[in-house]
Amino acid sequence: MPIFVGDIFETRMVSQQGPQAGIIVLHHKITSVVGDGPSLQDAANFLANVWAIPLRNLMVTNAQYRGLGVRKIWPHPLTVEAVSTFAGGAGNVAGDPLPFQVAGIATKKTNLPGKSFRGRVYLPFPSEASNDVDGNPTMGYGTLAQTFLAAVQLSYIISATPPAPPGDNASFTPCVWSRKLLQGTFTIAHAFKDKWATQRRRGDFGKPNTPPF
Repeated sequence: MPIFVGDIFETRMVSQQGPQAGIIVLHHKITSVVGDGPSLQDAANFLANVWAIPLRNLMVTNAQYRGLGVRKIWPHPLTVEAVSTFAGGAGNVAGDPLPFQVAGIATKKTNLPGKSFRGRVYLPFPSEASNDVDGNPTMGYGTLAQTFLAAVQLSYIISATPPAPPGDNASFTPCVWSRKLLQGTFTIAHAFKDKWATQRRRGDFGKPNTPPF
């Protein structure tokens, strides 16, 4: 499938703790292409390689990072999601888990005002070891969150792998996708907030959320 400048790609990072799934949704806009660009599987493998371990460094040991999926969402038609389970496994933070619905939070920022031009990232399944005596994320958790978010904020040139022609690649630049406007606006930051947020759909009394893969 050839890639074109202006295409929008959606990435889902999927984690699980008990009956609940945690899904981080991110978007990229293609800003340059050489040849046909990489395949969806190339993109999924590349992003999993740079994002999986930094995310697992935020998660309690009894939560599992399951994998990452990439698909093109604009222009239509939607493509089938390519999934990479590279570096899948348990979280790396010891201790008892905080309640399912508790999450770290970051804001996706752009240069434009309004709800269509910002977003949120919920960081799933922290450990009580990441919670300080005042009930806020520890400084250590904040540092690790900023490491993950810095990797998310980077633009990447992703190359195709054989049998694609040598040199085929595309530039994936992070953006906020507006389904209302059908527009991707480049992000200028993914800013960590030093408070816990909640995802009520992941609560103990919520119905189970089945991971998509």
